[in-house]
Amino acid sequence: MPFTLSHVAGVLGGLRGARRRGAVVAAGLVAGAMAPDVPFFVESVAPGAYRWGGVTHRWWAAGTVDVVIGAGLVAGWYGVWRRPLVAAVPGAWGEVVPEARPGTGELARAAGALAIGAASHLVWDAFTHQGRAGVRALPVLERRVAGVPLYTVLQYGTSALGLALLARHAGPWRAADRRTASLLAAATVLGAVERVRRGERGVVDEACFGAGAGLAVGAALLGAGR
Repeated sequence: MPFTLSHVAGVLGGLRGARRRGAVVAAGLVAGAMAPDVPFFVESVAPGAYRWGGVTHRWWAAGTVDVVIGAGLVAGWYGVWRRPLVAAVPGAWGEVVPEARPGTGELARAAGALAIGAASHLVWDAFTHQGRAGVRALPVLERRVAGVPLYTVLQYGTSALGLALLARHAGPWRAADRRTASLLAAATVLGAVERVRRGERGVVDEACFGAGAGLAVGAALLGAGR
């Protein structure tokens, strides 16, 4: 990784300007920042999808494949995910995308935001993954700290920092609908347990990707039922 949600912290600085250009543009910036990792989550419901992560993390994918995937995330947000997720975690999280549906012109502008978000993800990963361009350019990142490569330290360190920034941006975490929050929490745990049970990769990675997939499926089911 870094933790996929942490990638949103990389575009927080651009959200205010993006909102001025339209709600869906801001949504595109956020969705694009997470789009390259989507195949890792989809693996939970479509075994074999994981390998496509190698494609979504190519430099050229930022303006092509990742834009399409990110557009799917935005559509899912408007279509089924927004209501249950905002009910569970209201406040600044839910203000990223207002209720209003986007116009045609706004959708066109969102494509650029999706590409920018995806590019921020790929640049971040370049310095936190073995063999990536940033690590090759800066051999110092391969040095070990307490037996752990520096790029791995950066993976977890920047993930934690990103989550802290998101928590600060979101403000108090008070669920407006405890029942919805409980159901989503249960779906998240079940998703994580199922992926860890498979034991195909590292426990941390599988737990995170499974949790995200479980949350997405749970929110989709709740959203579709409303």
